[in-house]
Amino acid sequence: MTTPTKLGNKEVTLRSTALTPVILKNIFKIDIMTTMQSLRHEHTEAEGNEAVEAVKKLGFVMVKQGEDIPVPDLFNLTEMDFFLWLDSFEYGELDTSEAMNAILAAWMGNTNTSVEAKNAQGAQ
Repeated sequence: MTTPTKLGNKEVTLRSTALTPVILKNIFKIDIMTTMQSLRHEHTEAEGNEAVEAVKKLGFVMVKQGEDIPVPDLFNLTEMDFFLWLDSFEYGELDTSEAMNAILAAWMGNTNTSVEAKNAQGAQ
């Protein structure tokens, strides 16, 4: 799924595919499904901060995918590339609810199914 959006003052394209969690785990050692589960439950402030950082890293991966970087090059991205990307934003720009929601909406759009039950009564 490809989603044009605004993060801070930048227009970006967030692209989410089946490869997104693999790249995220390769660069940052983050299991996005575990992170998403933690966002659904009450958590300590430290756990909340950790989840916010994970969402930023997810955003970074999806922006890089949206830039149509070849897949082999996506696997050469490093944590330093993430830090350089963060440095291109003003302080707090990615910590807004708008930025977090845009990243999560793009990700959730990839994980939602568009398949409808053939027998609506049987599905209930």
